[in-house]
Amino acid sequence: MIRARATVSTGLSCISTSSQALFDDKDVKSGTHISGIGAYTSEMQESPVETVARARIIVDSYATIMDEAGDIVKAIRAGLIKATDIHAEIGEIILGKKTGRQSDDEITFFKSVGNAVQDATAAQLALTNARTMKLGVEVEF
Repeated sequence: MIRARATVSTGLSCISTSSQALFDDKDVKSGTHISGIGAYTSEMQESPVETVARARIIVDSYATIMDEAGDIVKAIRAGLIKATDIHAEIGEIILGKKTGRQSDDEITFFKSVGNAVQDATAAQLALTNARTMKLGVEVEF
C-alpha cells in the first residue's frame, strides 16, 4: 500500500510546446507540485530553470530525459542542477524503492516526455477497469 506523507497545497500542470517558461519562479510557492508533460525536446521549456533547481525532480524515464526534456536540460546548461540531482523515476517511487514528497513545503516536479511502455500499461489497466465496471462500448475493427 502506498501512503502519502504529505499533501499538495498547489498543483500546476503544463502541456505545451513552448520554448520558454510559462510562469515565473517567484510565483511558485512552497508545497507546489508541477507536472510537466509537454516540452518534449531539449529546446522546449515549460518551467523556469530556477524552479526546477528548487524542486525534487521525478522523471518518467532516465533513458530519455537528457535528450527530450528541455526543462531539465536547460537547468543543467545553466549550471543550476546536475543529472544526478534527478531524484527518481516515477516507477521507483511506485515500487517503494525511492521516496516521493518529503514535506508539505517541498516543491516537487514530475517531468514526462512520454514512455510507450508506461502508456500501454496505463491503457491496459484502464481497459481492464472499464470491463470490470461495465463501462464503455467495445468496437471491433
